Amino acid sequence: MSTMPQNEGAEWLTSGKFAVSALVSRVLSFHGQAVYRGLEAGIAKKSFRNRLVFQSVSMLGRSRLGNMALLALLIIWGRNFEEPAEGQAVFQYGPTRNNQEAFRRFNESLDEDIRALMGRAGRKAPVRRRLFVATRIRSLWSASCALWRQRHSGALPQLQALHAAAAYLFYAFYPFPNSVRLLSVASDHSPVVMAMLATAKRNGLPTCYVQHAPVTEYFPPLDFDLSVLYDQASVEAYELAAQKQKRRIGGDIVILPPFARDYVRPRMKRNRVLNVGMCLSSIPQTERLIAFSRKIVDHPNVSTLYWRCHPRFQLEAPDVGGERILVQERGGSLDAFLEKVDIVLVPNSGVGIESLHNGKPTFYVDGMDDIPRDYYKFVESGILPEFEWRVLDSPSRIDEHFDAGWEEQFSRYDATVKVSGKSAGKEVSDAVRRLL
Repeated sequence: MSTMPQNEGAEWLTSGKFAVSALVSRVLSFHGQAVYRGLEAGIAKKSFRNRLVFQSVSMLGRSRLGNMALLALLIIWGRNFEEPAEGQAVFQYGPTRNNQEAFRRFNESLDEDIRALMGRAGRKAPVRRRLFVATRIRSLWSASCALWRQRHSGALPQLQALHAAAAYLFYAFYPFPNSVRLLSVASDHSPVVMAMLATAKRNGLPTCYVQHAPVTEYFPPLDFDLSVLYDQASVEAYELAAQKQKRRIGGDIVILPPFARDYVRPRMKRNRVLNVGMCLSSIPQTERLIAFSRKIVDHPNVSTLYWRCHPRFQLEAPDVGGERILVQERGGSLDAFLEKVDIVLVPNSGVGIESLHNGKPTFYVDGMDDIPRDYYKFVESGILPEFEWRVLDSPSRIDEHFDAGWEEQFSRYDATVKVSGKSAGKEVSDAVRRLL
């Protein structure tokens, strides 16, 4: 990594400020969609800190100077700015636990010589570099003007735009070193990633996207040199997203299923009473969730309800006599969770696909989070049945849904129904080799 930043001269000021404006527009076009309108309230209720941040963005975002101050704070204190390790050939950026799991799966699929170039985590950007960028007044002012001109009425979309602009300024001043031959990311719409991609394209650096969660037609159209997707349903979702925006998908696409085990068709154990598993969202509707959970454990055919909390949000189980509702320990594996339960109930989450893949009858429960109903359209597609109370009344009838016809439909969401993981990995490795 070079120790001196790029010169803040004519090139950045003539093209960079327009690039920031275009980046802000792209970020707001995604995060400002009506379908995400309820997310802000869901995130705000999780903590006082979140509410304070949203209030600050709403107030300071009304002026250029306010946006400038917010940009400086994000550049100095933002947690997700990373740099490649010294001499690193492939920079894999993915700060969340799910991102890292996606990279682990991706790396394991590669040939040994290609894998040797991966897997070294980036390092946090040094404070001295952040301070340098945060004091470039002319650049901050240009970016703050772009944010002010396109100011969004929602605090969350505006905050995402601020994060993107801050990241763009940092990576414009401190671009990736020449040793980096490929930028690989495990998200296509986080603001820092969108800024990284903008600077990578400016510098002609190849890019690779590794899917880490289900996608929908609301996502940005793919614009990477290589996209590693879960399944055919994900390809179709991105194609629909491109059609809606009158754009084309860019680059190559290969399929890499996200599962370590072979597929098993869901089957119900012939138990008289059921152990029910319930996966919780990162933005749960807490009161509804608790009321529903109490009703579940009151059913005569239910022995115990196990909660599995989202990694980003942990809830305590309500006080229920006899400890009928239990919570999996933080960081516990999905495999350990599935071993304890007979059926699984899920909100809007890709964990439903993983649970089905592992042979557990799984059902969607509406209203348990602040995400729109059937956001991923798993219910609409017929692969994830909606929970009905008769599931608990007559457990022996559960298998009727998961028949051969269901399995054929499910194969669009789980390529391992028909294709081995080993053959998929060979195709991924070949595609990465062509980029390098």
